[in-house]
Amino acid sequence: MDIYKIYFWVTILYSTQYFVSSKETWEKIKDSGYPLKMYEYQTEDHFMLGMERIPYSKYGNKTIGKPVILLSGMFATSIVYVSHNKSLGYLLSDAGFDVWLFNYRVTGMSKKIKDPRTGIIPKLSSLNWDYSFHELAIYDLPAAIDLVISVTGYSKVDVGGVSLGGTIPLITLAERPEYNKKVRNLVLMAPASRMGSGYQGLPYYFIRAGLRRFIKTDFNFRYISLNSDPDNIAVGQLCRLKMFGFICVQSMNIIQGMYHPLHKEPVIDVFTTYPQPTSVKTVKHYFQLLLSGRFTNYDYGPIGNMAHYHSKQVPEYDIRKITAPAIIMYSKRDNLVPPQDIKWLLNNLPNIKSTLYIDKIPFSHQSFVMDKNSHLVIGPYIVKQLSS
Repeated sequence: MDIYKIYFWVTILYSTQYFVSSKETWEKIKDSGYPLKMYEYQTEDHFMLGMERIPYSKYGNKTIGKPVILLSGMFATSIVYVSHNKSLGYLLSDAGFDVWLFNYRVTGMSKKIKDPRTGIIPKLSSLNWDYSFHELAIYDLPAAIDLVISVTGYSKVDVGGVSLGGTIPLITLAERPEYNKKVRNLVLMAPASRMGSGYQGLPYYFIRAGLRRFIKTDFNFRYISLNSDPDNIAVGQLCRLKMFGFICVQSMNIIQGMYHPLHKEPVIDVFTTYPQPTSVKTVKHYFQLLLSGRFTNYDYGPIGNMAHYHSKQVPEYDIRKITAPAIIMYSKRDNLVPPQDIKWLLNNLPNIKSTLYIDKIPFSHQSFVMDKNSHLVIGPYIVKQLSS
């Protein structure tokens, strides 16, 4: 390929970001014909957050049922739960639940809220990025739970999430155990906690070596944002083209498991909004868990740990404090959260209500929210467990 062809494709990739017509979560909900409400609220450490809400189904008599909060995975927005007409958000709504779609700080709807003190949407560069997903758990999710309880009048809410969306509630309920009384059911889809079993062996030696180097590096930037407009990313538009669609699907498969018959539309929605901005500290925290095989707070090193935890060793999250009933779903062919790691949760969580182990059909990490058959596997199971 000569230099002119390279220049042509680079130009296409960069210019496309200006005419991509991606849809945000609220637009997806409105276009689908479901009712929509949007809420803004603040965390204890002064971050503004936003949630989309589907209070009732577009079918039926507009009765508002029990509330359920859904959390997405790392780098993703709440759009994963409404990307197509059989997505989990709609299935729960049609089953009679009041669905609340959570967005982490500086993610999705949450990054477009005006600062109440200035009336201005803050620039990414002006924000405090000194947080990992520990802060998302001890500040963001508790604020969301309290808001839902305040608005709906229910004393308890169902909380569910996939991947990091399962990690966050585990940390919340372990670090702030008083919130166990506010959670009716804990719905965990491929929850990342202890992750020592994934990406082991010689094929992943250089990957793990790279992760160690990343953790030890002091970067001169505090956050990661790969596009000037994180909700309007060029790759998502290219995925719509036949010649690129296959590549987009396969790239997702490589990341989270090849046994995964994704269909293209959810992949497009993910790629047009993915990855969302996140702190370097969040990514380092994730890599720390992946390499250590422990479920711990952020590791600052021996000296930093003494200052933060009064111990050279970083403390583990005590999941024995989690008394809310847990519903756990996991898959045999999940590369990111393999069954070996889920077994640690099964052996240590004190109140497991039910489990679903998927081993007979192709089902990988992102299958829980993106697979074309998830509405036949995951949706009915969750509805049954939340209705019992």
